[in-house]
Amino acid sequence: MLSVVAARTERLVIGPMITPVPRRRPWVLARQTVTLDLLAGGRTVFGVGLGSPAHGDFGLFGDPADDRTRAEMLDEGLDLIAGLWTGEVTEFHGRHYNVGPVRFTPTPAHGRIPVWVGGVLPSLAGMRRAARWDGAVPIRYRDGALARPSADDIASVRDLVRDRRGSIDDFDLVVWAEVADDPASLAKELPAYEEAGTTWWIETARPPEPDWYDQLLHRIRSGPTGDRQA
Repeated sequence: MLSVVAARTERLVIGPMITPVPRRRPWVLARQTVTLDLLAGGRTVFGVGLGSPAHGDFGLFGDPADDRTRAEMLDEGLDLIAGLWTGEVTEFHGRHYNVGPVRFTPTPAHGRIPVWVGGVLPSLAGMRRAARWDGAVPIRYRDGALARPSADDIASVRDLVRDRRGSIDDFDLVVWAEVADDPASLAKELPAYEEAGTTWWIETARPPEPDWYDQLLHRIRSGPTGDRQA
């Protein structure tokens, strides 16, 4: 699906949110992401995370379901993928993956595809992992459903990333939000998110509600929510 989007657009930044790296073979992901990035002319972002639900998506199929093991696989997988993206001879020997020596070509359009790491708050493990890469997507759940993180949440992640990296330059802080019933009503909330350091605002329709597709079309047609849209 993303390949079709890449082929039929010229300016949109595209990517999965999120790809559960522990559920995939990292070398296959490396090939797939480079192919997508070349089709898109370098407009790809690689969103990653542990994946959920742990039992439903992993345990039922005999894959490791505990968070610690999947976190190790995510870290190793990202390091391996980044090595393969370089186009240089890569050899990797970890607890979960043993690869190489091998060299992958072609390489991404612009050297390395930006990696955004998702993590569910209030745990900060995912945000500490994100600080090693290019962006953080803090996730909140409320009553079992995705809920928008607050501007204070974003500011806290910003401070954590700055402490670990020394700077938040060239680092993305991403708000994953619902599609608002009244898009114009968001305008008054955006300045607080902008002040907190938000660089991207992603809106997601809420399937399986019957009107989710019409809701999404209405949001797109409404356009920007004011001058401060992230």
